[in-house]
Amino acid sequence: MRKSLFAAATVLAMAGLVWAAGRPGVVHTKDGGTFDGVVDEKEETVVVNVHGIDTTIARDNVASISYGDFESRWNDAYSKLGKTDEAGRLTAAHKAFDERRYDLAEKALRDTLEINPNNAEAAEMLKLTINQRRMERNAGSNAERPAATPTSPANPPVKPAGQWNTLSPAEINHIKQLEVRSDDPKVRFGFDNNVRKKYYDNNPQLATQYRTYNEFMRENQNTQASMIIKDGGDLAKDVRVVNDPDVIVTFRKNVLPLVLQGCATSLCHGGNDQAAVSKFALISPAPDAAAVYTDFYVLTSAKVNVNKGVVANVTNGGPDYRYLIDRTHPNDSLVLQYGLSDQMADSKHPHVAGYNGIFARGKSDPKYQAIVSWVQSLSPIAPDYGINFKLERSSTAVPPASMPATQPGGGAGQ
Repeated sequence: MRKSLFAAATVLAMAGLVWAAGRPGVVHTKDGGTFDGVVDEKEETVVVNVHGIDTTIARDNVASISYGDFESRWNDAYSKLGKTDEAGRLTAAHKAFDERRYDLAEKALRDTLEINPNNAEAAEMLKLTINQRRMERNAGSNAERPAATPTSPANPPVKPAGQWNTLSPAEINHIKQLEVRSDDPKVRFGFDNNVRKKYYDNNPQLATQYRTYNEFMRENQNTQASMIIKDGGDLAKDVRVVNDPDVIVTFRKNVLPLVLQGCATSLCHGGNDQAAVSKFALISPAPDAAAVYTDFYVLTSAKVNVNKGVVANVTNGGPDYRYLIDRTHPNDSLVLQYGLSDQMADSKHPHVAGYNGIFARGKSDPKYQAIVSWVQSLSPIAPDYGINFKLERSSTAVPPASMPATQPGGGAGQ
């Protein structure tokens, strides 16, 4: 009998521990907040763990608590929608998308299109949902796929990105955010951690334009993302730019290959020898997005002191920095000037035996025109990426004691 009582007490104690650990649910507060996560009710407070972050809410500020996992609560709310409620289904789709429940989002969007086949927002979001699910599925498959083993010495593996440090995914996403143009219709966004609800709740003045959160959710996603990136402060980190902005697409296809081919040899700016550590260097070739964005950052932020030597610096009043990519004066970009012959360039490339430019036809050369056209497409005011980055060998390289004239700096034209 005692054993049975002890076992029952143990079960109850364990149940109490599970209860204390919290249950999936959503907490609505009296001041209009919504917290969706693991809810742990205490005597004077309610603690909600959302993606690993605890938020403590005073009991007297709790309006309601609903328990159940996201899918159960989503299905329950969805079943209560009217038969012709397009807006409600779109809102449900957005919520499911934010939680990466693309199956639920697709259901809501297809149901919306059955009600109204001409609903452009639903059609566009359905494409995004399908593409995002495919992209994440492929990313997972690639992560699990073992690296290919070369079968012939004639095709050695190329791993330059592994030899050098690269920008982090968060830094790459920040660059994407600042390089997106408002007229770029191909860019797609993802919203993490219920960021749009947090942004709406944190900005009461939005109610003058969007009377309810649902009205805000019906706004174009590009507009939502732009608002959060511009005015959302720390919330901006939860806005993902899913694909490459147009300026990066053009850079990857039309600009970077020309620069790497003309300048980034192993003995120059390719950075594949020890001497390159002390020079302006690019990752060459650039086999993946991390290498491409790192090369983009280095090119658009590096500057060169064209006053060579101590005497020149003194007689000319100090260093005279020019930018590899000059957004305000595209033709003055050193990536272009250094590619011209000495006879044509206003800023001549430092003397290198056998080098006399890469643009055989000068400024009329198609390569020159492709690069200058891209520089002209950039925003004339360089974004402040807020990134502290220097291209170095990731493990074996040791930076020189004194750095050369070429160094990362502010954006071109500053």
